[in-house]
Amino acid sequence: MYKAPETSRNQGFPLMDRISKLPDSVLCHILSFLPTKHAVATSVLSTKWQFLWTNILNLDFDSSLCFNPRNTENSKNKMSFPEFVTRVLLLHNSRCIKTLRLKCGGSCERRHVDAWISTAISRNVEVLELCALIGVDRLPHRFFTCKTLVDLKLENYVTIRVPGNMCFPSLKKLQLISVSYDNDESFTELISACLVLHELIIRRSEHDYLVLCNISSPVLKSLKLIFGSNASGFKPYLYNYKLKVYAPALEYLHLDDKVSMDFSIGELTSLVEADIHLYDNELGNDNQYLDSVVKFIGKLSQVKFLSLSINITTPLMSATLFAIPLFHNLIKLNLQVACCQWHLLRTLFDRADNLEVLVFQKTTCKLTTHQACWIEPHQAPTSLLSCLRTVKFLGFEGMRDEFEIVRFILENGKVLKSMEIYGIRRLPIQRKV
Repeated sequence: MYKAPETSRNQGFPLMDRISKLPDSVLCHILSFLPTKHAVATSVLSTKWQFLWTNILNLDFDSSLCFNPRNTENSKNKMSFPEFVTRVLLLHNSRCIKTLRLKCGGSCERRHVDAWISTAISRNVEVLELCALIGVDRLPHRFFTCKTLVDLKLENYVTIRVPGNMCFPSLKKLQLISVSYDNDESFTELISACLVLHELIIRRSEHDYLVLCNISSPVLKSLKLIFGSNASGFKPYLYNYKLKVYAPALEYLHLDDKVSMDFSIGELTSLVEADIHLYDNELGNDNQYLDSVVKFIGKLSQVKFLSLSINITTPLMSATLFAIPLFHNLIKLNLQVACCQWHLLRTLFDRADNLEVLVFQKTTCKLTTHQACWIEPHQAPTSLLSCLRTVKFLGFEGMRDEFEIVRFILENGKVLKSMEIYGIRRLPIQRKV
């Protein structure tokens, strides 16, 4: 006699374990996206799952996932985080570890981190991420000669102490987030040891012991630098922080810098896109600093897409801008300016003769009163007459100089298709354009 399959009382569908019927390779791939603690926990599902996790290629260990035995009732039966990681690596079957992510808390010691990294290197690790919530003042020597690393991220309390020899022949992406360096030379040698580096991301902290940030990489294509998101700990009046970049193959540059007092930038003839944010700092009125900033902007003359925010309000800034070269390739400009910086907009208007899209945002000025500094050019720029098609004005307050800029663009934009104006507050009817 035919017997219908059992069904769920709530759903009315047959009770079937379709996931377990998938091939082991597919199940391992799915498990590789989970934190390793959760992947190991699947071993209790059935005999099929018991050792499946031992074949995953991506290992993700996070000490914040309730590994503290003191927080549990049965502390005698609970593993500490170091014990768990060590046991997983011991039972792991695969000869290869593709990815190892380590977020190490207070229960870890340097000897644990050394052993885990050494194990991963012996199994040809390709992606290594180390976020240390404890002080890791030295990495194992074999780390600095790893031939298989393709992607490396070091974060927080990690100190780079360079041994005698160092080489990363396969490393293409490097992220250094709030790490420290033994000295300037340690940083310089680390970057130089990455022979095929394509992408570099650096976020500096005030305790990184780095004065000269020297980046030299002939094959680097993407560079993102964030210096001093919290600049209070940096002391430019004590240390002359410098940024030096030699990267002739660079295609993308992002720089957000509240720290550097001197810029030495090599030729950037391959640069396509740049996103630059510079600020007043304690020595921002120094002539040498302003000259260095303008020379740096001049190195960006080959870009097609430029986002620029130079929050330097000193009058000397406007005088030095005339040294900026032509931006023949620039087709989109995103500019942030204060009320006392309209000269920057005018200068770039004159220098970008093929500009098609202009987005400019008026930001808060440090000056206590509004200072209009817009001087209408005697002759409309070439880009405005023949190229400019789209304009967006953000932060419009209805000031007289703002209306003058809008009228100037509307009157001279011969091929202008759209102009959008976004005010910070609603304007009275009689003040609308």
